Amino acid sequence: MAGRVHIDADASIRMARLAGETAYMDQVAAGKLAAARALAAPHIDTSAYANSLYAAKVKGRRGVTDREVGSTDPAALEIEYGFTHRSGTKVEGQHILGRAVFGA
Repeated sequence: MAGRVHIDADASIRMARLAGETAYMDQVAAGKLAAARALAAPHIDTSAYANSLYAAKVKGRRGVTDREVGSTDPAALEIEYGFTHRSGTKVEGQHILGRAVFGA
């Protein structure tokens, strides 16, 4: 007769907590940030958007540390996703963060 196998319900959370504290996660976030800065470079009228890009550690639910790559620029949403100008002209988004994080 085979023995019973017990699977700890919190094992995945404990593993995520361990992974979240590794230097590898920092390296991946730094690479995504570098990619975002490179993608932003051709679109710079001012350096405000490029200078607003950041990578940070963030605590998630259940104590898991994750990484966030983003922008603090007030126009970040319009730059990323586009907008419609007052004249009615549609301005396409640059999708800089999306391409940097998920690939193009």
